[in-house]
Amino acid sequence: MSFYLRLLVLSVFFGLALLGCGDDEGSEASGDTSSLKQGQSQSVVSTEPDTLTPFEVLSVYQGSYDNTPAIQVNFTRPIKRDQNLEQLIQVNKEGDPKTGGWVISDDNRRLFFPYIQPLQVYNINFSSELLADNGKKLPSNVKKQVKTTAAERQLRFLSQGSTILRDSGLLPIEAVNVSEVDVKFWRIKPSFYDNFFASNRYNSYYELRNLKEMAQLVHTGRFTLDAKDNQRLTHQVQLNDIDALDDNGVYAVTMQPADDYPYQYEFSWFVISDIGLHSRQYQDSFVTFTHQLPSTKPYNGVTLALINDKGERVAEKLSNAEGFAEFDNSELEAASYLVATKGKNTNLIRLKSPKLDLSEFKLTKRQQQPIELFLYGPRDLYRPGETVRMQGLLRDAKADWLKPTPIAVRILRPDNKVYKTLQWEGDSLGYYQTDFKLPDDAMRGNWTFEATLGNKSTFEYELSVEDFMPERLKLELSSSSDDLLDTKATPVIHVQSDYLYGAPASGNRYDATVTVASAKNPFENYDGFYFGSNKYRDYNQVMDVAPGSLDETGFAKLSLKNQWSGSKFPLRLLSSVNVYESGGRPITRRLVQYVFPHNELIGVRPLWEAEREFAAPNASNALELIAVDAKGEQLNSGQEYQVTLIREDSRRYWQYGRSGWEYRTSEGNVPVYSKVVKFDSSERQKLSLPLDYGNYRLEVRNRSNTLLTSYHFFAGWYWSERSDLNGERPDQVSLSMAQDFVELGTDLELTVKAPYAGQALITVESDELLWKRSVKLDSTESTITIPLDKSWQTHNLYVSAMVLKPGNVKRKHLPSRAFGLLHLPLNRNSKRLELEVSHVEKLRPQQTVDVEIAASNIAANEEVYATLALVDSGVLSISNFETPKPLEWFFGQRAYEAALKDNYGSLVELVDGKRARQRFGGDADISRGGDAPVSDVQIVSIVKDKVALDANGKATVSVELPYFNGELRLMTVAFSKNRYGAAESKAKVAAPLVVQASMPRFLAKGDQSQVLFDIKNMEDTEQSFEVRLTSDAALGETAVTKSLTLASKGKAIVELPVTASHFTGQGHVSLSVMSDNPELELERTWALGLRPAYAASIITKQAALNPGAKFSVASDFASAYDDFGLKSVLNVSNTPPLDAGTYIDGLLQYPYGCLEQTTSRAWPWLNADQNDLKSLNESRSNQLFTERQQLIDSAISRIISMQRYDGSFGLWSNNSREEPWLTAYVTDFLIAAKQLGYQVPENNLNRAVRRLQKYVRSAAFRANDWGYYDDKQHFELAYRAYSAYVLSKVGRANLQDVRSLFDNKSKDAARALPLAHLAATLEKLGDQGRAKLAWGKAFTAKFQHKPYWYYGDYGSSIRDMSQVAHLSLQSKVVQSLDINGLDLVFDLKGELESRQWLSTQEKGALARLAKVLNEAASNQSELSLSLTRGGEEESFKQQSDYISVAKNSSVKTALTLTNNGDKTTFVDYKVQGYPKTAPQEESSDIAIHRRYFNLQGESISINQLTAGDRVIVGISIDLAKEHRKLRNAMLVDLLPAGLELENQNLEHSFKIDEIKIDGKSIKELTENTQLAHQEFWDDRYMAALELRSYRTTHVFYMVRAVTPGTYTVPSSFVEDMYRPEIRGISQPEKPVVITKVSTD
Repeated sequence: MSFYLRLLVLSVFFGLALLGCGDDEGSEASGDTSSLKQGQSQSVVSTEPDTLTPFEVLSVYQGSYDNTPAIQVNFTRPIKRDQNLEQLIQVNKEGDPKTGGWVISDDNRRLFFPYIQPLQVYNINFSSELLADNGKKLPSNVKKQVKTTAAERQLRFLSQGSTILRDSGLLPIEAVNVSEVDVKFWRIKPSFYDNFFASNRYNSYYELRNLKEMAQLVHTGRFTLDAKDNQRLTHQVQLNDIDALDDNGVYAVTMQPADDYPYQYEFSWFVISDIGLHSRQYQDSFVTFTHQLPSTKPYNGVTLALINDKGERVAEKLSNAEGFAEFDNSELEAASYLVATKGKNTNLIRLKSPKLDLSEFKLTKRQQQPIELFLYGPRDLYRPGETVRMQGLLRDAKADWLKPTPIAVRILRPDNKVYKTLQWEGDSLGYYQTDFKLPDDAMRGNWTFEATLGNKSTFEYELSVEDFMPERLKLELSSSSDDLLDTKATPVIHVQSDYLYGAPASGNRYDATVTVASAKNPFENYDGFYFGSNKYRDYNQVMDVAPGSLDETGFAKLSLKNQWSGSKFPLRLLSSVNVYESGGRPITRRLVQYVFPHNELIGVRPLWEAEREFAAPNASNALELIAVDAKGEQLNSGQEYQVTLIREDSRRYWQYGRSGWEYRTSEGNVPVYSKVVKFDSSERQKLSLPLDYGNYRLEVRNRSNTLLTSYHFFAGWYWSERSDLNGERPDQVSLSMAQDFVELGTDLELTVKAPYAGQALITVESDELLWKRSVKLDSTESTITIPLDKSWQTHNLYVSAMVLKPGNVKRKHLPSRAFGLLHLPLNRNSKRLELEVSHVEKLRPQQTVDVEIAASNIAANEEVYATLALVDSGVLSISNFETPKPLEWFFGQRAYEAALKDNYGSLVELVDGKRARQRFGGDADISRGGDAPVSDVQIVSIVKDKVALDANGKATVSVELPYFNGELRLMTVAFSKNRYGAAESKAKVAAPLVVQASMPRFLAKGDQSQVLFDIKNMEDTEQSFEVRLTSDAALGETAVTKSLTLASKGKAIVELPVTASHFTGQGHVSLSVMSDNPELELERTWALGLRPAYAASIITKQAALNPGAKFSVASDFASAYDDFGLKSVLNVSNTPPLDAGTYIDGLLQYPYGCLEQTTSRAWPWLNADQNDLKSLNESRSNQLFTERQQLIDSAISRIISMQRYDGSFGLWSNNSREEPWLTAYVTDFLIAAKQLGYQVPENNLNRAVRRLQKYVRSAAFRANDWGYYDDKQHFELAYRAYSAYVLSKVGRANLQDVRSLFDNKSKDAARALPLAHLAATLEKLGDQGRAKLAWGKAFTAKFQHKPYWYYGDYGSSIRDMSQVAHLSLQSKVVQSLDINGLDLVFDLKGELESRQWLSTQEKGALARLAKVLNEAASNQSELSLSLTRGGEEESFKQQSDYISVAKNSSVKTALTLTNNGDKTTFVDYKVQGYPKTAPQEESSDIAIHRRYFNLQGESISINQLTAGDRVIVGISIDLAKEHRKLRNAMLVDLLPAGLELENQNLEHSFKIDEIKIDGKSIKELTENTQLAHQEFWDDRYMAALELRSYRTTHVFYMVRAVTPGTYTVPSSFVEDMYRPEIRGISQPEKPVVITKVSTD
């Protein structure tokens, strides 16, 4: 088969797929085809005369012609015009021949048979004598059949606008099969404007009842329409003929078909006016400009009134000869409307409506401030545990010196919690500097350094904290073209890569991945527009480019295989190119190219609310169209395009027909609207669409019937916040000036390029209107002279131009408005310090280098200082960090202050239509995976303190370099009291022999891997040397020795095999280089972090020993655990042993947490002493106790950051929903901390106390989702009782309130703790009688807990018994009763035996109870014990508890303990260790299924991977039905070593959202995943999730195989953070083997 024949078959097949075959109705090619005039657009792809395409009938279906239903026929090639079509193509209905004439399209490829009837079957017979343009005939006779759809009755107001020009007075409506309409007109009462516009939807009978209260019915009329069957026609209602509409005012109008009483009415509102109104709000003023319409001349003498929500006039002004009026902003505060009146004319602006959308002007959001703080640092990307240097310069608005004042600083974590606060003090020059250390377990994500000045202005510096590795290579990509490609082109990418220390990456491996997707918007200048098709996925694919090696210069040329030559719409090619270090770790850069099948594109921008693919049915829905070429330049030479709206979905509906009401079906893909639009200027075209509920597609075709745009959307109902609304986006005026800066005191020559000539308003603005002039533009390009006043010393200085095109009512031309804006930067060269930084060209590691900073234009006696930072370019490149530039920052562009609103976008369209005749008328455990391993990651970031420049403007800074090979960026910032400069330089640092080690980021015990050493000779001569590599015992004690001879710039790679033999800590690899050349000799050591392959677990054995009884542990008790890291704790006590240290240490394993975790973690420390940690090893105990103060202070700061506006607290931030029980819990902690002398802000504590008082007085809290709480009555009692108890501690509880709560609500208690809280409170307040009753109920209450119920108070039997016991041991009332609080403590033993996992609430409560019991134990009788272990026996007697700790292999020694005393003793034996084998699957509560995919979305196995492979990890999580919902689930997925996460938070990462799996993109699969937070660590992926039982939760992330070896694959783990017994573990998996890339 020839190429052309294959192409023909494919094109026909593709056309059939899109158009539908045979009698199929609807297609991408459906549409009305009113003839189009000749255009000037050309296809990008050149075409030759088509002599090969056969002549065939392509498709036949119901389309439309001239807005009426028609049979449409499409041919494979043009037909011959001069032939008898009626004879050659015969149409009959039920055997009855039909005549009426065929209409042929301009391109001769389509025929239309109009005026067909609905719900009929038409047979179309094509004769084989029908001729094509080349004389070819049809191969044979063809018979087709078309079933026509029902023609529904439709009626709507045509225009989106609300201002009807007085000269026109026409209200356009559109109707199908409606011959008469009933219309009612209502005048809205000014006092009800606010109520009326709050809804603006009065479509139903019930809503109309509200309208009757707000408006007066002034006219009812029936209008006759000149209708034609089944044809959509436009009609005009002449309002000037209705005397009742002569009065000023806002009118509402409703419409319905005559003699029909639908549920939905058509509704609109309008004013009849010749007033054009434009307003701008500034900081202190509100100005208005009025123009007479349609002439657009300034309108003098218009009354402008500010109206409040009650319809009262707040202020009033008259417009002057320029149409201008000005109000004070204080008058605006109470106003809701600006109403303009003159004579019979009224118009208004709703002041609460959205302002004009100026987003296309790319304006900054930075506000002008009276005091400015320039914040800077050496970088914006850090690893956990690093120290951050922050610097600042405080100046006034002109960047002049300002007396320094203290600055309040908050350091915020990614979850908006406060990590640290400080008072920042500056020096005499207003320079500020501080360092702070990030925690070793710092939360990953974006941190914020927030500085608040005394005037409450806030300045922020954002930095990212991530587990990144510095890049060692530089990678640059470029295209051989201008990145604009036609569909036949072969894209080429040039790759250049070099080591940062200076050598080319010669021989390094590269590969690439190309993501091909529809280019929905390939232009930066047209935000919100869709080009091509927003649902086009025919060529969406992920293509792998074959790997290769860079040449000796580090260069490669990639040619991408074209697999998209048939694309009908623009495509985006995203090429991710990887170049690999010798050890396998890649550096990635991306390049974007666009493919355009045509040199003309039509952009569609929906204007409905919220601007998304979701329109409102039965309402006005408008959109904008714009025509551009492939470079984004607007087409404005009279090009015409056919626009067709097609309803895609079939639906069933009731319709009134000849036989009365009938149930009918509407078929899909039916054209419902069509219009030809013409672009003869850069003005955007607007369309108003008739929409019912359903799916739609808007098609736009050029004169050649080429489909350019296919925009799909849905019309349906939804809820939206008013904040979602966007204002109108005006047409653009281009403003420019010849110079880069403006000089105040001179004239500015402003060039204005408008889409049309007309009346122009030119203004100069800052936070006020500075200058204005009204001019007439006789052409679209003009020059305006503007005098620049010397007093305009501000950085938010703008010039704007609003151009108004006059309208012409007779020609149906509306007035139009366009707007342009240009920032005017002031010349600030006098403020610039000309700065240079210099140093010797070649640097070596561990060298002391002198860096000279020089300012060439320093003034006499000018005091100048400079700061210097030297940072690894391999760190800065990851975040694309730019060198700080104070001058550009101080004098940079500020926000455009004015808020613009007007009514030019609401003018009712002047459309052709027939006159409607009036007939009659009247009047809105995270570290449960274990601690993260710690490996050596060298971050070179040297920051020097400020130095003074001498009188010559110079300073020399000596810098000691570490052992480092790479590139340093030297960045200096210089400043005096009013001048600033910045400079940068790059320096290569290379040893004579460069050695770089590549190793996995961590290893798990048993993993077999390699450390690869890349050795490069940077000397100019050949060098010989010996290399010795070794690893320590933790890495298998391996060794390799090699003798090497390298030519100049030669490279060698040496591998050292390693095997991890320890569970935790670090292993070390060492390198020694020995040579006759002493400069080559080198000794270096690298640390490699070790981590267990599986999470540590605990097994326990407990017993109560009667006198003479024995407690035994067999030697195989811990046989499932490895010896390394094994630990046992034997605790013997007279009370059930509760080890405070164990629980405190467990709490500290949460590196971050929500409100509850933070509080529970810190609380036990308030009263802890070092004896409480005696079960821990001494170093751990000392470390924890040293960190005690810092932990509590940090916890208080974090807690305060989560306080909401009403004094309550949120779970994750101050924006989270209210948590009443936790609010009491947190306030209890804060009070305890304050009483012990910790700094708790008084204001925050008082607000919390006031909130608790509201809880106690009444159920102040009402959850939005009460259904989430399974026992609402208990929940309410729990938080109110706890609140009362907390208030009693500070004397703020009211006895009457507590008595009422006990008397009326105590019966609701499902558990004992609320009763104990009430008992303790009543006791404190002196009501001993009720206290006795409450304590009695607390001790007799049974702990009710229905499986899977959520009670809302974070309770469990262990938590509640611990707290009740704790409270009772402090109660004198309990002591007077026949009750012993220790009885509850004994009951804890059984509960603890049955539980392996404890929540933070339980650990915290147990730690506090353990503290009380340990203090009480000193008064108990002595212990008398004998212990036999390993054949050795010892006996002892003591008063305190007995604790014995064993480690490693000694744990596996049998022991026997004998109670020799006369009292019962309690024994608790715990063993913690690392399992030898993977834990078994757990899926009864949470089922976890993990799958793996390649970048094409195909399922793969990871048992065998090749270095460089990228793998999508997909985790599906199913919650058991009985749990319904888990708000606080945590996924921890430990990585196999050798694999590395593709951190989606980093700039150059490969984004996975659009990769398709099982037919859906990852973005679609995860759209219902409730992801609260996710983190990408070196060794794990973590995500905080909300799980629901009725749907599967999907999580995806990407890893890359990096280091060859054999690695353990840990299971995925999910648990409820507060009910850890609800958990799931995925199936164990086989090890992954990563092999090297083949060199064949």
